[in-house]
Amino acid sequence: MTISSSDLEVCAWLKSQTVHDAFEFLRNVESEPYEHPYGFTVVRIRHRVLPGWQVRVHFWPPKDQQFARMDRNSTIDQQVHAHGWRICSVVLVGELDEQTHRVDEVTWSDWALYSVASDYTTGSSRLDLVQGNIASAIVKQEIRAAGGGPYMIPTGVLHSTTAAHNRPSVTLVATELAGTVMSTVVAPARGDHVVNDRRPSRDLGRIRDVLGNGAS
Repeated sequence: MTISSSDLEVCAWLKSQTVHDAFEFLRNVESEPYEHPYGFTVVRIRHRVLPGWQVRVHFWPPKDQQFARMDRNSTIDQQVHAHGWRICSVVLVGELDEQTHRVDEVTWSDWALYSVASDYTTGSSRLDLVQGNIASAIVKQEIRAAGGGPYMIPTGVLHSTTAAHNRPSVTLVATELAGTVMSTVVAPARGDHVVNDRRPSRDLGRIRDVLGNGAS
């Protein structure tokens, strides 16, 4: 049985999901898991209960490992970003550090706003310069923990997400498919174009272990 894709129903469905459900979802992986440039692993699930939304399992390695991955990917200074679609997430295991940001135009800054175009064929994302001379500032910070319920990140809201501690975390995520707004990233000005590669991930077994331990 399918349900409509209103925000409340999407979040209600996520609220009803358990660690065991996420473990079972991993039997129906839609495509090869990949490591996001921001150091976490994305597993797309073949699941159609939410029309207009895609279901994913996100694996967040311990904080030091996530930052080591971002350092390797040269993305530590690209964490502030906004999506062109809505995202509803629930933390099933562990804790995440979620920050909301704003940007201001300044004359002295060497930071810039880039648009993001993802290419799933080549496994990369391209950043295109939109505006220079900006600065970002944190306006809200929250620790999202297992048992805290689902939360929505609206379209266009600048935010950053990292593991909160040196232990792994897992989130179940619904991403809207019909987004029409440009996704953006705040980053140091490095020219008109920047390309970030997505790496194949070997974390699937590790995710199963974390979920299995969380269900016990």
